[in-house]
Amino acid sequence: MTPVKWLWIAIAAIVTFLIWFGLYYRDIQIPHWSAEGGAKERIVQTGELAKVERIYKHIWDETTWVGYGVNSNEEQAYVYLRSDESTLTVKAADAIAEDELKSRFRSDKPDAELIRIAPGLFRSSPAWEIYYELSVSGERHHYYDFYSFDQEGKLLDSYRLPSKSE
Repeated sequence: MTPVKWLWIAIAAIVTFLIWFGLYYRDIQIPHWSAEGGAKERIVQTGELAKVERIYKHIWDETTWVGYGVNSNEEQAYVYLRSDESTLTVKAADAIAEDELKSRFRSDKPDAELIRIAPGLFRSSPAWEIYYELSVSGERHHYYDFYSFDQEGKLLDSYRLPSKSE
C-alpha cells in the first residue's frame, strides 16, 4: 500500500474514533443533562426565579438542587429544591457572597487547594460547602467545610476524609 492510502486509513480511523467518542460521551451525559434541565424547569415553575443562571446539585443529608438566578423583582436569589419538592428561597443580598467567602477561606487557609465551593443544605439549613485538599504532616487530606449562608458566613463544621480506604 502506498503512503497516501495509509494516510487516508489513519484519517478515517481517527475520524471514526472521534465520532464514536462523541456519541459515547453524549450517551453518558444525557442522564445528568436531563436531571439538571428538569431541576431548572421545576425551579422556574415554583415562581421563585424568573431565570436560572446557575444550577448546583448538592448531596449531603439529602439530594438538593440549588438554582441561582433572578426573581421577578430583578433581585438575585438562591432557590433550594429539596428531594420532597419543597423549596427554600434566600435572597443573594441576605447571604455571604461566594467570592467573599472564597477570599476569606484563602486567607484563613493559604496552604489549602480549593477544589469546589457550592451552596447546599447542611443540617436542613442553607450553607456553603467548601471542598479542599490540604497537606498535613506530609500527607494529602481532603476536607469538607460548611459555612453558614448568612452574611456572617461562620464555620459550622469541618469533616476530614480518610486518606486511605481499607
